Amino acid sequence: MTDTILTERRGHVLIVTINRPEARNAINAAVHVGIGTALEKAEADPEIRVVVITGAGDKSFCAGADLVALSRGESLQPADPAQQAWGFAGMVSHPISKPIIAAVNGFAFGGGCELALMSDIILASDHAQFGLPGLKFV
Repeated sequence: MTDTILTERRGHVLIVTINRPEARNAINAAVHVGIGTALEKAEADPEIRVVVITGAGDKSFCAGADLVALSRGESLQPADPAQQAWGFAGMVSHPISKPIIAAVNGFAFGGGCELALMSDIILASDHAQFGLPGLKFV
């Protein structure tokens, strides 16, 4: 894995950190592969009992899709069809048998909110904010 996703093992816990604070931890293809790979490793390791996913820094858990990367014509999905099957951010269609805790330390907007909602438990800091800005209610 690259430094886009950091993993740290603490006892029976695997902590997965989206490490793109300069981009508000937005999801690009590298993040997709990194999260998905971390989930695969956690699932295969009988010593890991829970996964915690969080974002680097204290401003943002995850801003969702990397719109700057999209504007440059980059894909947010990897080329590998097996990794694409993991769904958005390598997680949304990638169930594992171990609980996933979203440690939300800032805002979780759009796809970041979806990541939190796909987790089994959400732990939110006092300054956490959630939103789905693309939705319009009539």
